[in-house]
Amino acid sequence: MASIVTTVKNAEKLVERTMKGNDASHDAAHVWRVRDLALSLAQEEGLSSDSMEIVKPFKLNLSLYF
Repeated sequence: MASIVTTVKNAEKLVERTMKGNDASHDAAHVWRVRDLALSLAQEEGLSSDSMEIVKPFKLNLSLYF
């Protein structure tokens, strides 16, 4: 079974491949901005580090659809 780190890295590679060539509003850099904002908000709201690990891949997966 893959670790969360491996899963996130694989998701990041998928995002890079899938969104390559998109304009700046929907490219991989946009996904990283959304993820960073989600993590920042999670931290600000006091989510535990375990919960924040869930935010990383979840936000990546949602971003593939927008």
